[in-house]
Amino acid sequence: MNRLTAHQVSKLLTDTGWPSCERHFVGDFGLRQMLVHRLYGLRPDGAAWYADHHLLRDHYAERAADGRPPDSGAFSSVIAHRMNHHLVSGGTDDVADHLAATLPGRPREWCAELLEIAQAPYPGGADARRERAQGLVTPEGPALRRTVDQLLHAVWLCEERTRPTGQETARTLAKLLELLSIMEFDGAAQLGKVATYWSGLAANEQPLLRCACTEQLGRRG
Repeated sequence: MNRLTAHQVSKLLTDTGWPSCERHFVGDFGLRQMLVHRLYGLRPDGAAWYADHHLLRDHYAERAADGRPPDSGAFSSVIAHRMNHHLVSGGTDDVADHLAATLPGRPREWCAELLEIAQAPYPGGADARRERAQGLVTPEGPALRRTVDQLLHAVWLCEERTRPTGQETARTLAKLLELLSIMEFDGAAQLGKVATYWSGLAANEQPLLRCACTEQLGRRG
């Protein structure tokens, strides 16, 4: 069986009329969701899905260790790219640890990185993201770590684009960001403005991180 390179697949998608996106290799949201679920269903319990994302996670870990630059315009750093694959393959606790450790002193850059990491699919299995975002599943650690964990799951819900968000998620985003904004670390107060902006987008079911294939999904007039 012949295997196509990434370039050949990209060219095939373009030649057959599929739209492109600056952030996603497969630029059509519906086609991307179909492929996500097909990969997850190839083997029992999503084994193929986890194997592929573990491979990519480890690949970007090596790139980060070597100090190499990102190879995709969708990610501002190799670490963010690694964390994106880690998030979708069972590494949510590690991702929350990373985000909690890197927030102080860089809130603006941190928010951008959070959006890059959390713009990730959720292919199958039990989905406890909403409960975890609302604090119904209590994460471990100090207040900063727990709040970041909740925020990660709330943002993931918003960015994955297949579950309803609306006012409930908007209130959750606002609450968590406002909690972070009054904590004692450098730059915390800047998150107050982010709380207003992100919660407004979520209330209107708009993506927090815009791109060609998700911008129009769920938009209300």
